Amino acid sequence: MKCSTSRASITGVSETHPRNYSVRYLPLIVSLILSGCFPYRFVDRPGISGCVIDHRTKQPIGNATVTAHFRQAPVSASSAPDGTFTIPPKYSWGIFIIPMDPYGENTEIDFTQPGYMPARKEVIWNMASQPNRELGQILMDRRRPPERTTP
Repeated sequence: MKCSTSRASITGVSETHPRNYSVRYLPLIVSLILSGCFPYRFVDRPGISGCVIDHRTKQPIGNATVTAHFRQAPVSASSAPDGTFTIPPKYSWGIFIIPMDPYGENTEIDFTQPGYMPARKEVIWNMASQPNRELGQILMDRRRPPERTTP
């Protein structure tokens, strides 16, 4: 018996071409692009980070509650012992249609901690904005004890 030297018998691969999915879906992709539509990963909720510190002493405030009031639902986080906090971004896939004006949204962020006056910061963002916002230092003032009145 003589060994065959054809490519198919040596490698076990047939001479026919495998299915090429990129060629199969190319007309669909081209038609979507030409129509002004293409898939895009939108920012549903931006990530927010920063550091909560005491306004007077400049010391970090640990375990402060950070609540971002997004349109969908509020999201809360607590600051670490070094005062830092992070709320991760939330993404979704959608179809971007040209021309599209991504709507803007105002989000109020509240900072609370027992013994301190509440603080609030406003962030303006849209679906096509950067996914993470660094707020920097959030200064919180200590509550003043109630003044004593003498009768």
